[in-house]
Amino acid sequence: MKKKLFLLLLIVALAAFVFTGCTPPTPSEGEGEGEGEIEGVVVEFDGQYEDNGRIYVKGGNRGITVTFPTPVTGVVQVDLTDCTGNYAKGPVALFPNADRTVWEGSINFDCHYWKLPSPCDTACEQYGNDCCATTVTIISGACDRDTCTVLPVIVDCEAPTAAICVEADCCVCEGIELTFKSEVTEGICGPDKDDCYDKCSGIGGWSLNIYCGNPFDKCCEVPCAEPVFSASGTDCPIEVTTSCLNCKTYAVDGENDQLEMRLFGIFSIWDNVGNTTEVGRHINVVYEVDEDGNCEEITCIDLGVCGDIKTDPNDKPCIDCWDLKICKVKS
Repeated sequence: MKKKLFLLLLIVALAAFVFTGCTPPTPSEGEGEGEGEIEGVVVEFDGQYEDNGRIYVKGGNRGITVTFPTPVTGVVQVDLTDCTGNYAKGPVALFPNADRTVWEGSINFDCHYWKLPSPCDTACEQYGNDCCATTVTIISGACDRDTCTVLPVIVDCEAPTAAICVEADCCVCEGIELTFKSEVTEGICGPDKDDCYDKCSGIGGWSLNIYCGNPFDKCCEVPCAEPVFSASGTDCPIEVTTSCLNCKTYAVDGENDQLEMRLFGIFSIWDNVGNTTEVGRHINVVYEVDEDGNCEEITCIDLGVCGDIKTDPNDKPCIDCWDLKICKVKS
């Protein structure tokens, strides 16, 4: 009888252990929140731009450097979410320096994914995202709960734009001058856009180069020719007037009272993380001359056709076509 009672009590004790002893305790309020990060871990990305505490990076493969205050044993990895909030597949391993305090590697900030179009997107773009946020997590077994630090990063995937027009005038000396101005353009899905427009990290700068004739005449690499005028800046609106241009001229219809000067303009604009728009266009100016052969009055500006831009051996245009417009013709 005593043996049966002992066995019964043993069974009850084991059952109590199974149902209570193996159940993880419920965490108290606040437990586990904000724990695990190491103070002093510095994360840097190649070409990053910071503004008002926000980190911007260019989309695509970017180098990453993680610096720890003390040496780290084991492996350091980085994981990141895409712009829809889902974790990307698999963490990426980083590689240490000699004392294992600085770990480097490369990660891909993917700009392209499926997203449901909004009514505005239907009129504009339906896929991808030109300015999105991702979460970067530095992972290592040397850190409590394997998480060393977590930080948000804004991914800039879209190059900036600028609406530019051109006008021509006679120089006080021989030749002509061109004036380029940026304009405010009306947006499809919102208020009017600024004359220099970037949705994300902001305009970093712009440049303008004018050539006598087509600089891509011999190859698609510039410089195949030296520009006769160059300008650059960081501010908008853009308004720049060239020096007096004296490129080769051609008689119009065989008459010497009208001449044509054939130019080529290349305009570049980039944002603060390095996304760049570079475009080019033929700019042919016809003008009347006086008895001394000097420019007397601008007759017209012919912007040529985009199909006249030289192509490479694979039939790809050497440069994208510049959507340049004519401001006005003034005499």
